[in-house]
Amino acid sequence: MSAADTNRTEPVNRRNSSWNNRRTSPMNNRIRNRVLLTGAGLAAAALITAPALLSAAPEPLRSPEAQRAMDVAEALSTAFANVALAAEPSVVSIRTTDEVVTHSPRMMFPELPEPFRRFFGDDPFLPFGAPDGQPQHQFRRGQGSGFVYSDAGYIVTNNHVVAGADEITVAFADGREYPATLVGTDPQTDIAVLRVEAGDLTPLPLGDSDALRPGQWVIAAGSPFGLSSTITTGVISATGRQSVGINDYEDFIQTDAAINPGNSGGPLLDIRGRVIGVNSAIASRSGGNNGVGFAIPVNLVKNVADTLIAQGHVTRGMIGVRIQNLTRELAQSFNYDGVEGALVAEVLPDSPAMQAGFEPGDIITRVNGEPVRTAAELRLRVAEFEPGQTLRVKVFRDGEWLTLRPTIAPNTEASPLADASASGALNETLGAQFVTLTPEFARSAGVSAELKGVFVQSVEPMSLAARVGLRPGDVITTVNGEPVETAAELNDALTPANLRDGVRLTVRSSAGARFVFLQVAG
Repeated sequence: MSAADTNRTEPVNRRNSSWNNRRTSPMNNRIRNRVLLTGAGLAAAALITAPALLSAAPEPLRSPEAQRAMDVAEALSTAFANVALAAEPSVVSIRTTDEVVTHSPRMMFPELPEPFRRFFGDDPFLPFGAPDGQPQHQFRRGQGSGFVYSDAGYIVTNNHVVAGADEITVAFADGREYPATLVGTDPQTDIAVLRVEAGDLTPLPLGDSDALRPGQWVIAAGSPFGLSSTITTGVISATGRQSVGINDYEDFIQTDAAINPGNSGGPLLDIRGRVIGVNSAIASRSGGNNGVGFAIPVNLVKNVADTLIAQGHVTRGMIGVRIQNLTRELAQSFNYDGVEGALVAEVLPDSPAMQAGFEPGDIITRVNGEPVRTAAELRLRVAEFEPGQTLRVKVFRDGEWLTLRPTIAPNTEASPLADASASGALNETLGAQFVTLTPEFARSAGVSAELKGVFVQSVEPMSLAARVGLRPGDVITTVNGEPVETAAELNDALTPANLRDGVRLTVRSSAGARFVFLQVAG
C-alpha cells in the first residue's frame, strides 16, 4: 500500500443519516459554533503544548530481548559506518587510457559522380582529411578501484584493471588526482602494484585471510560504475574457492557483498576495517551483481605485492609433476583412507620431482608441514617458494608414508604444477570404442609413435566413459597399474566383474597423463 493509500479514507454514506434531513435552526447553529470553537481551542492548545509533549515523550516500551537485539543492530550499524569512514581516504578510483589502432575496410562507390569523387575520394565515409588507407587511432578508457598499500605511494589493484594501459590516473576521495606508474604486474594471480608521487597517504591495515570463516561480515569498497566511495556489505559465503577459471592460482574468498563492474581492485574489508581480500570477479550471466563475488585472499596479495615492489616481477618455480584431485574411488584404488591430497598423475622427465624420487600414483598431503587438500592448494604452496629452495613433501605410496625433498627449479610452464584432473561422474555403460595404437595408427592420429597403449576412438554421450572424463584421442596405457598395449587386452581387463569392483586407468593426452576410475554399480 502506498503512502497515498494509507492516508485515504472511505467516504461516509450519508444517505440514511438523520443529519441530512434535520433542519438548521438557530439553536443548531449555536451548538455547531460551540463545537467548532471548542475544536479550534483544543487544536490551538495542542499546537501550543506539542513541543513540550514531544520533548517529554518516553521511549517506546520494549522487552529486554527486543532492546538487546536493537543494541546489537545499532552496534553493527555503527561498526559499518566506522569502517566506511576510516577506509574512505585510502580507497582510490583508477582510470586508464590506451590507444587502439583500427583499420576500416576501404569502401568503393563506382557510381559516385565525378565532382563528388574528386572531393571525397572513392570512400565518402572516410574521416575528412584522413589519408586513404591509413590506420585510425582511437582511445579506449577503463576504470577500476584500488587501495593504498603503503605510505610510500604504492597502490594495489587488479592486473586486469591496468593491463595494456598507456596512461593511469589515481583519484582519491578528497579530490586529489595523480598520474601513476606501473611498478609490476602478476597476471597469474591478477595482482598489480602502482605508485603515485603523493604525500599524506594512509595505508589500510591488513588482516589474516587464513583465519576467515564463512558467515563473517565483510564490506566491499570501491568505485562501481565510476561511483567513488561506494561500500556494500555482506558475509563470507565460502573460502578456498578453486576451479573458477579466472586465474592460474585460485584460492578465492566468495562473498555476497555486491561487487559490480568498477569494483575490481578494491579492498574487501572485515568488520574491523582490515583488508582481507582484493575484489576481483563476479559470477554473473547479466554482467551485474548476482550475489556471487570473488576476492583474492590478502595473504596471497601481500606475498605478490611485496615481491613486485622489491623486484618488479614475480618468479615462480616448479617441481615437475602433473597433478589431479583425488576422488573417493581413486583414493580407495590406492588403498588411501581419505580424499584430501594431490594425486601425482605424471612425473616430468629430468625434473626436480624425478630426481627426488616421485612416482605416478603418489599422494601429496603436506609441503613443509602445511596441509595440502587439493591439487590447486599444492600449486599455491609451491608458488610461495623461489627456485633453489628445497621442500619437504609428505607422500603416501603403497601403504607407506615417505618424505621427499625436491629442489625447486625455474618454471618453464604457465603453471609450476599442471592440472591433470578430469571431472565426471559414473554411468551404467562404458560407451567407448578402442583401437590398438600401432605406429601407423599413431602417426595418422597425431600421437607419438613411441607411445604404447590403446587409443580411445569414440565416446558416446552420457556413457560411463564420458562421465568419468574419457575423450576421443586419449590413450590408455595401464589398468590397475598393469600395462595394456592392445584393445583386446583392455577389453579383457574391463570385464563386468572388474568393473563392479572398479578399475583405475592411466590415461595420456596432449595435456599429459592423468588417472581415471571406472566402476559400474551392480
